[in-house]
Amino acid sequence: MWNIVVITVMAALVGLYVLPSERNMNSMREMQAREMADSMGVYRQAVVRYFTATGKLDWSASMDELKDGHYLPEWSSVYAQGDAAPWDNYRNADGIIFIYPKVLPETNIVPDLLALAHNSVTVTVYRAADNTLYSPGDNMPVTLDLGGKPIPDGAPVWMAASH
Repeated sequence: MWNIVVITVMAALVGLYVLPSERNMNSMREMQAREMADSMGVYRQAVVRYFTATGKLDWSASMDELKDGHYLPEWSSVYAQGDAAPWDNYRNADGIIFIYPKVLPETNIVPDLLALAHNSVTVTVYRAADNTLYSPGDNMPVTLDLGGKPIPDGAPVWMAASH
């Protein structure tokens, strides 16, 4: 009888210990996703400014071009990361700009990107099987020329157009 009471109390204490830890992990993942989405947004704005100024088509702006032209703010974490920044870009011959991660993020940042983009259809997810972008809101495929860029399967892609 006492063994059952002791085991029950110990199980309850373990549960109380693990529950806050799990909540903290979820909060950290959510914060990481928000920070990554914000970082992608800053990078996207820099790339849009670059292509608006240069007018280049069928091109990927390098980190050096973004920094040297003062398109990327020096205060941003992306600027500090330099070539190790997680984002890449491409502007196709039709003038559509694609911002995407170099590797698939560990956390799902699509909901945070959608919030930043006000649920715009410019936030999509890349599907390697059919080389197509899907809008998470309506799951409608969009086939665009991505220039054969190595975009990770399932990666978020935030599109833009220069002004």
